[in-house]
Amino acid sequence: MIRKWILLFSVAYLTPGAFADVESKGTQAITKTGVEFKLPAISFEVFESNKINAFIKDAKDRWSGRNISSRDNLLGEDQMSPELKSVRDNIIGAKSADDIDNIIDKLESDYDSLPLDLRYFAAQFVSLKPFRGIVYRLTTLAKKEKITNSALIVAVQSIVERYTVHFTNAHSSAMLNYIIAPYTSKKGYVTSQFETASVFQNYLATEVYPSAAKSLARLQKLEIGKETVLWDNKVVYGTTSFVDGLNRYKILADVDRLATISSIHTGLASLSYACAYNLDGITSLIKDEGLLIGLDGFKLGKVDGANDFERVKLLKSDNFSSLFTLRDNGVAWTERALVHLRQGMNYIRIVWEETKNRPAHEYAMINSSKIIPWESNIEVNLTMAENLLREKTQIRSAITGETIIVDLPSFFTNPPKDLKSLLPTSFDLKNKMIDTKLKSKDTELNKISYRNYHYGQATDWNLISFKTVFPELKSGKDVKVATRIFSEAWNGNQVTILPFTN
Repeated sequence: MIRKWILLFSVAYLTPGAFADVESKGTQAITKTGVEFKLPAISFEVFESNKINAFIKDAKDRWSGRNISSRDNLLGEDQMSPELKSVRDNIIGAKSADDIDNIIDKLESDYDSLPLDLRYFAAQFVSLKPFRGIVYRLTTLAKKEKITNSALIVAVQSIVERYTVHFTNAHSSAMLNYIIAPYTSKKGYVTSQFETASVFQNYLATEVYPSAAKSLARLQKLEIGKETVLWDNKVVYGTTSFVDGLNRYKILADVDRLATISSIHTGLASLSYACAYNLDGITSLIKDEGLLIGLDGFKLGKVDGANDFERVKLLKSDNFSSLFTLRDNGVAWTERALVHLRQGMNYIRIVWEETKNRPAHEYAMINSSKIIPWESNIEVNLTMAENLLREKTQIRSAITGETIIVDLPSFFTNPPKDLKSLLPTSFDLKNKMIDTKLKSKDTELNKISYRNYHYGQATDWNLISFKTVFPELKSGKDVKVATRIFSEAWNGNQVTILPFTN
């Protein structure tokens, strides 16, 4: 359950107190100047590739020849530290968002003196800090266009409805309000809102990223080893849950810690790439593209769908000339994204090697018995992803057997100066309608016209833009074939980074 929270919130971390300091004067400065977002220095341990074999050996040795002891089958509160039990009870007893915030602040201030099991929990739980009022903070940005505002309202309403069905305790309501409601900071300010995409990006770059790196460093320094660390599901479901004790506890181990580190790296890769490009105007793009397909009305009252030609025409219009363009220090951010992708993959490799050698246990957070049957597929996919992130790699379609060379690292070290350069350049514009004649029983011939659904489809791309990632490409027309082979290769669809090819 801890890992699910981290996966959900992996791109939003905040150092203690910093969230309260993001006030309107900072918002105005970013809006006026459009400054670049400074890349924080690396403060976490970087996995050197020549050390990974040693880590894998340690992972294998941790469980080699070890059987789950009878103690591991008798899970209960006596295996939890008094401090962890106290924090659990405080969370379950929380009545308001302020109660949750106080718990997070206490865990932060006392972190270094906490026992192992509580430090493992605290290193992750404090990552909820930046989400206090996050829905409220995003509403001003969403309200700039009706379609984004409506989409956000519907999404939040749906989440809240499902949440309140399954989580009915008072502390569940407190957690929900922590995410949704505005609040007054401990310094006496009402929290500010994100006025533009740049303001939000700046928040990610200057507040979120450093805090996430701190979480990484904390988890890297922890070592569970053969200690028993438990997760109590009552933290989520409250005191009236799991009355018979069945499935109440999960055993946490270093493999779970390493999986969490990998997920944070993955989230930071996305965050880093998002900070590399200008996103101001993206809500207007969503509105205008929505008009093409009939969301929030129809452009000029015309119902005609939105093919590739119309969408690309919109994206390349003067209105969006600066959208998706690389910022002045954008290359530094994309290179950092590659660091995180590689680091995340290194940790996943260790997680996999340890899982293969770990005895199955029904109370393990990562139960090897549910994963080992897929060993061959996992190994092929993992190896392919490692190769793609390391160097130029020949990949093969698992369907047709066709091959292509992919240079994925170059896409991050030499990124497009404008992501719109990846958009198609030519389209099939022949015959919007198809005419045919069909004979009927009671008439000689019926002339019928029907839509040509190939009309407007992309047929060519900018070769120079794609040779970075497909270095042996001979023609822009071959981009469609290249991306198909990429998506059909083992794990290719998991790392596809070409969102504008169609």
